[in-house]
Amino acid sequence: MKSYLFLIASCLLLQSCFNDPPPEPVNYTYKSLRDTTSSYLHPFELHMFADTSADFYFTVGLTHDTRGTHANFFMLPLKSNRVQVKGEGDIPVFANGDAISGTLATPYRWDKITGKFCELIVKDPPPIDSTWEGAWSGAVKKYIPVQLHDHNKVYNGWISMSIDTVARKMILHEFGWNKIAGENAVAGRR
Repeated sequence: MKSYLFLIASCLLLQSCFNDPPPEPVNYTYKSLRDTTSSYLHPFELHMFADTSADFYFTVGLTHDTRGTHANFFMLPLKSNRVQVKGEGDIPVFANGDAISGTLATPYRWDKITGKFCELIVKDPPPIDSTWEGAWSGAVKKYIPVQLHDHNKVYNGWISMSIDTVARKMILHEFGWNKIAGENAVAGRR
């Protein structure tokens, strides 16, 4: 009888070794953007919340000065949302796994007006020569730190993007945000 009880206990112990641990709670909202593009005269509105209004607007604007024509690649936070910027409004480039915190050290800040990725400068006069400037020039699958504001709550998140300097366009890959208000997000986490 003792050997029978020992056999049952051994089988139960062995079976418990093969059980999967409980899954971690999913605290992120994630969506693939399927490499959506935005370029001059082809803006893109990004909807991160499940409502009918856009949260961010991606576009290219033209300006002209003595150096030439500038194609400025930038995004506009809509509603009360924000994008992390540095200095005069340049968006920092985040890598996969970088922490996105609501509390920032100088010179970084959360901006609700606009953020610039980079610019293409087409020089005047001919012969035409062009130059790319800015941290995002040629970036491949990097992350934009963002904050979503909803009903007096703040959610930290990210948008994955590349800048195609040959085709002169932004490529939006995916986004994610922490569903727990006030908690840090991690770039690339789903």
